[in-house]
Amino acid sequence: MLTKYSLTVLVLMRNHEKYVQDCAESIQREFPSEEIGIVVVDAGSSDMSVERFVNCFKNSNKQLQIEKRISETFTLENLVTGVKKINSSHFILLSSDDALGYGYGDIIKRELQTDNQHKTVYNVTLEVCDEKLNFIKQRNSRWSGKINVNRIKLSVGNPGNAAGAILPTLITKNMITTIKIPETLIEDYWLWWTLLGEVNFNNLKKAKVLYRSHAGNITKMKESKRYATSLGLSAAIPLTEPNSRINSFMALLLVPKWIRHIKFSTWPYFLKGYSRYIQLKSTKH
Repeated sequence: MLTKYSLTVLVLMRNHEKYVQDCAESIQREFPSEEIGIVVVDAGSSDMSVERFVNCFKNSNKQLQIEKRISETFTLENLVTGVKKINSSHFILLSSDDALGYGYGDIIKRELQTDNQHKTVYNVTLEVCDEKLNFIKQRNSRWSGKINVNRIKLSVGNPGNAAGAILPTLITKNMITTIKIPETLIEDYWLWWTLLGEVNFNNLKKAKVLYRSHAGNITKMKESKRYATSLGLSAAIPLTEPNSRINSFMALLLVPKWIRHIKFSTWPYFLKGYSRYIQLKSTKH
């Protein structure tokens, strides 16, 4: 049975002037005749990112909505801002320094045609590339079809890939726009925990996104206090969610697992984010 769906690409942007053409061209290529909306949330870019991206669609009938934020904001805030503007059944989450892989569009359209309930999050394969999009390595999403198994996976790491993920709009909007969101640069880990139990997770191994690794990536911010705080906040999430004792114990291992990715000088900010999130959640119960 075929079902009706609609799609929007939610593009998160900040100082990606050198990369936006690849992103825009991949959207045009994968959805050439599709009536697909595009919502751009620009987090205070100081370059020509927005202008270059919009120029790529000057001869296209695709509708663009541009939300320019005055200054650099937290990634999760930008995600929520964008989702509020989306009315399609599903949206694709994409950073403007990444690009959709060849064949992505056809795979997504086939999946959504048989998605009758609109309760599934689809994660795709990441092809991690260098700045010029030369292949480095591949990262598959690792979701299970069982919620308890996904809870375990989330307690010890991040089994999902945010880049190019397809999410059901209504459920996502209801879950993330009606609660207080944390100030974090890492949106996907919190997002998966928030949606756990409300959606199914599906791994689409053949659909790929080119994830560009460059100096501006969040994960390269080893000396950033904001990134360290966000990483610490993420490590605390499993301890504040409904979880078994053994899962919570395993979640403590996220501290040494993730803190090693930042400079020693920023460890106090990691611990600050960790304790702040636990305190924030404890005051609500």
